[in-house]
Amino acid sequence: ERFDMENGLNLAEFEFPAYYNFFILRKKINLITTKEIAASIREIFQETLLGPEKIEFPKRFSEKCPKEAYPDLMKELSFFRINPFTRETLQIDQILQFTYFDENGIATLEKGVTVEARGDRYIFREKGKPVAAVCSSIFPHPPESFDGKNKMMERKHHPRASLVMRNPSVLLKNLSSPVNRGKRQSSVFVGGRRLSSGDCAPITGFKPPYFGITMLGNSHGFDQNGTTTGFVIWVNRRGIMVDPPPYSSRYLRLYGIAPTLIREVILTHCHADHDAGTFQKILEEHRVTLMTTPVIFQSFLRKYSAISGFSKNFLQKLFIFRPVTIGEPIPAHGGKLNFFYSLHSIPCLGLEVFFKGKSMVYSGDTLNHAPSIESLYEKGLISKERRKQLMNFPWDHDVILHECGVPPIHTPAETLKNLDAKIKKNLYVVHVAEKSLKPEWGLKVANVGPTNTIIMTSKVDASLKTIELLELIQGVEIFSSLGLQKSSELLQSAKRRTVSKDQCIVTEGDTSNSCFLIAMGFVSVVEDRGPVKLLMVCDTFGEFEAIFEKPHTATFRAITDVELVEFPGSTLGWVLRDSPTLEMMAKVSKVQEEDCWQAMQANTCFDSWSALKLRQLQSWMYKKVYKEGDDVWEAKQRAEISVLVAHGRFVYDNSDQIHPFERGAFIGEFPKLVDFADEEPKTDLTTTLRCIEPGYCFVLPKEGLQKFFEINPGAMLQFINRNFIE
Repeated sequence: ERFDMENGLNLAEFEFPAYYNFFILRKKINLITTKEIAASIREIFQETLLGPEKIEFPKRFSEKCPKEAYPDLMKELSFFRINPFTRETLQIDQILQFTYFDENGIATLEKGVTVEARGDRYIFREKGKPVAAVCSSIFPHPPESFDGKNKMMERKHHPRASLVMRNPSVLLKNLSSPVNRGKRQSSVFVGGRRLSSGDCAPITGFKPPYFGITMLGNSHGFDQNGTTTGFVIWVNRRGIMVDPPPYSSRYLRLYGIAPTLIREVILTHCHADHDAGTFQKILEEHRVTLMTTPVIFQSFLRKYSAISGFSKNFLQKLFIFRPVTIGEPIPAHGGKLNFFYSLHSIPCLGLEVFFKGKSMVYSGDTLNHAPSIESLYEKGLISKERRKQLMNFPWDHDVILHECGVPPIHTPAETLKNLDAKIKKNLYVVHVAEKSLKPEWGLKVANVGPTNTIIMTSKVDASLKTIELLELIQGVEIFSSLGLQKSSELLQSAKRRTVSKDQCIVTEGDTSNSCFLIAMGFVSVVEDRGPVKLLMVCDTFGEFEAIFEKPHTATFRAITDVELVEFPGSTLGWVLRDSPTLEMMAKVSKVQEEDCWQAMQANTCFDSWSALKLRQLQSWMYKKVYKEGDDVWEAKQRAEISVLVAHGRFVYDNSDQIHPFERGAFIGEFPKLVDFADEEPKTDLTTTLRCIEPGYCFVLPKEGLQKFFEINPGAMLQFINRNFIE
């Protein structure tokens, strides 16, 4: 498997090892693979090394931008498509060498060395003698640290979490041992806490600024001690991720920054040190909006289609694409974004952000070097206006993030160290290993982490707070379908409330006529048996009790400082009166009372999901009791349901299953229930699921599963080619 569908990561990432071997060591990297996979690798390197084969211009440029300033990207890319050692046109075969497995699964190398693909491992032989064997599966895990100093993410692998997504015949045998059966494990721990779990408590609470920048990484793909450059731009306390490194959301969550605070991602270009975490963010809680130009977007689709094996049409279902227009400001959370093309080896964006009289600029990866720009102009590769544009970088911003790397595709340090002291005061250098900057240059690196957030604005007026509240309401599942009039009624009745850490908000058994919406922070839901779940931004609680005048069935406690928005139950009932939301709320409340939460927490997949995501799934579920000998479904029937086991034991009657499915197992022939490809799924079942010990399940109809995936398309990847998840 070359693509980890659980984490949304490329497992065959050798882009930078290939660059290092060629540009530094002057060697080719030898890839041992099949001819089919080699073809996909060539497609990937076409986009990352050379850039798109064809670019149609002009497209998506503002009318205010003079046509003379339009970059001819194909000409600009030709400047970088040069072998630095021979001065010939750079070709993929100058960097990569392929050795293929033959029909017997054997690849022959030099000096009598062979590699044999055998099942789940590769066997290395030297002159026929076995010398080593390695597993064919790769289990990714987060970096130990995002800043290269403070070790926050302990690397730990748990077999159960990896095996749970495999096919039954192999998986069930592994899980049948007394050591593994019945265990619930997650793949990542932080300070003793599960990092990947949906109920993972944050280390601390973090309040985003109204306008600021939180760096997620400040280095590049060759720095083994640093994290690749990426950051969050906070605009009116809502985040926009730019080129997020892998596991960025998990890292931010440690500081109390919920994924629901960040619903947009900007992709500047398709080098691995900038797009590796983008796909992972796309697979999170909700349908993320991806912002970039059509040129970069199509390159991204081609690259990740080759990496994952999915069609471009399928990939586009996973997110919302918002095309940006060069030179035309885009409204965002009360501020404005303005994009421009930088000068790089493949199409790349820089951007400016404006909010409340303050502004910042990010260079993107770029060659900001006057002699090089002059050289492009003299060769006729850029126009006079484009030359002027590149020579006059917008240094007049309150915060400047500018890259510093190795020419000929990055900005040399001499460009930045010779700047005026006034500019350097606002300048933060990124895309650089800190050790490569000399103190006498007067340059500072943008430090990583929420505690080092660059704050430009900490206060706003009432109008921007109203925009913030309106966006918050629209991000809530039960309010998302409300029109402008009903949203306005909610706004007028809303009251803001602040709750300190560890303070009780609502106690089990209390009655309240208010619904609560979390605007900032985390809230723990506690029942008699202990904590049940964790709520975050855009989660609501108390709505069912407020509308139907019922006592609360749990205690809600702030585990960080929390900002709440409180709505009267009477107003909430009025605005929801014509919607199916009331029926959905009643259904969710019922299945929660019937032990659904606890069954979900026993599932290693659901245990990593947020309360919001689980509640969406619960809204289509209902409870059904099964007796011993009952068939949940039979082979050759149409696929109509999947089930979550709460109590009892169930087996696939016509399989080599070693042990029965028990509490927490989510079972269904998912490829028969959902269109994972670009064609209608085959609906005839191949299995019979039978109850062998009385109990009950929560049944999820086919329609409900499909609607859930429409809201959370990234979750689909965890169900492809699987008949159960435990």
